[in-house]
Amino acid sequence: MKNPKNKGGSFERDVARTLSLWVSNNRHDDLIWRTATSGAKATVSVRSGKKVKTHIGDLMAVERHREANVLTSRFIIECKHVKNLRWDALVYGTPESGNTIIPFWRKLLREANTHKRMPMLIAKQNGVNPVMAIQFSIKGLMPLIVCHRFSDPMYVYNLEVVVGTSFLSFMKQRIIL
Repeated sequence: MKNPKNKGGSFERDVARTLSLWVSNNRHDDLIWRTATSGAKATVSVRSGKKVKTHIGDLMAVERHREANVLTSRFIIECKHVKNLRWDALVYGTPESGNTIIPFWRKLLREANTHKRMPMLIAKQNGVNPVMAIQFSIKGLMPLIVCHRFSDPMYVYNLEVVVGTSFLSFMKQRIIL
């Protein structure tokens, strides 16, 4: 059995490389990387009354690359790789416990509100391609799921499809660069 921490760390590294390539138009794979202690620094700082700007969420920009910094300064990015995300909980309203999509999204919404950023959840269930969950629709792409069970909608897209689009077009849809 694979260690869950190793599995999560490996997934975060893969996502960091994928997002780095996306924001750099396939020129660099090292512009975004895992935050120290996977975002725990931000949590501890907020509890002690300090404001953190960079070590928020699972991933952060590590280079002075404009697009990488634009992404990580506007979004709090969380990565989850679990055995089963329990997508049925969104449809049927089944219990929201454990490693399921609903508690992950609710926690991310709270953190995004605390840090004044938009939530971006990149999740992978064993044997299934990773997805990106955000609060807005992406022009020209069909979401896999649209859920209105939360204070804000959740649009879920195939990650590979999203990163196949222009990063600048993605950002211009919702955010002024």
